[in-house]
Amino acid sequence: KGREELFGLPVVTIDGADAKDFDDAVSLERLDGGKVRLGVHIADVGHYVKAGSALDKEAYVRATSVYLPDRVVPMLPPSLSDNLCSLVPLKERLTVSVFMDVDPSGTVRRRRMALTVIRSCRRFTYEEVQDILAGKKVPSTSPVVTEVVKEMGRLAAVLSRRRMHRGALDFNLPEYKIEMDGAGRPLRAVIRPRLQSHRLIEEFMLLANEAIATELMAAHVPFLHRRHDVPDPVKMRALAKILGEFGLSAGGLLGADPRRGLLDALEQAGGHPQSDIINSMIVRSMRQAVYSPESTGHFGIAARAYAHFTSPIRRYPDLMAHRAVKALLCGKKESHAGLSLASAGTHCSERERAASEAEHKAVDLMRAEL
Repeated sequence: KGREELFGLPVVTIDGADAKDFDDAVSLERLDGGKVRLGVHIADVGHYVKAGSALDKEAYVRATSVYLPDRVVPMLPPSLSDNLCSLVPLKERLTVSVFMDVDPSGTVRRRRMALTVIRSCRRFTYEEVQDILAGKKVPSTSPVVTEVVKEMGRLAAVLSRRRMHRGALDFNLPEYKIEMDGAGRPLRAVIRPRLQSHRLIEEFMLLANEAIATELMAAHVPFLHRRHDVPDPVKMRALAKILGEFGLSAGGLLGADPRRGLLDALEQAGGHPQSDIINSMIVRSMRQAVYSPESTGHFGIAARAYAHFTSPIRRYPDLMAHRAVKALLCGKKESHAGLSLASAGTHCSERERAASEAEHKAVDLMRAEL
């Protein structure tokens, strides 16, 4: 009741073949003048996890889900993450949506947030979407949905070019997946391919996160920004020295515009035999992104406003962003159950780092065992 019903819209989810929960769905409509309306629909976790409840307090303590090679340690109970808040096909699910009208150049001309209810018409894997983008036929996919996915591919390419043009950093780091046997022993380590379909979802989620932060900032609503500050000049000097030993010209890192120097270094690293190591060193030389009630923008993405909004099932700051959006839509003030945004930002940043370290070490242990 009181929600926009999007049942007539071809809404789809796109996830990994082994994904257990689907908390984001997308839609695309054609508008006049070559514009399109991109809809990003995120599970309304806040409808079930009430601020200040026992469930909410436990979610805050965990602050994030942890994805290990053989298991997931979830932030929320599976009855929510795998069922009520999972946007499974052909089931009505409550969502918070952001609609973005995008012109042919990739500029967002209009944004609108809404409380919605969707019924996903298709659950795609990344490989299936990749096949559609490559012009192949995918079973059980209507011509309408096939054309929508192709249109999504074209939009994602435009958005990616626009983001690179404004100076976003695009790292090329290998991501390992450990395949396990039934007893939890590692069988093999494979590098996950980075498909065009992965980039499609990345671009759409980035745009939604930026749109939400822009709207909340304009309305002066307090929320947790995803903050990424300009690199430390001392670390840039150290990085320039190391890159020089790899035969890269890195003098640009020492100037007043480190972004230009980093973009140049990444371009040189592209054809280097030690590309993976160089990319990893550049990432480690950057400041870590954190959650903060204040922000000067996101350096890596080259965005003036940025928040995490698209994964409230597995990240507590996203759940806080949802509450801020819903309060704005209802004309209310969001107090976050009396939680200090500064304390929450510090806590969630620490939990994120701990989870990330655990995930990387678990993969390293499995690779060492192999």
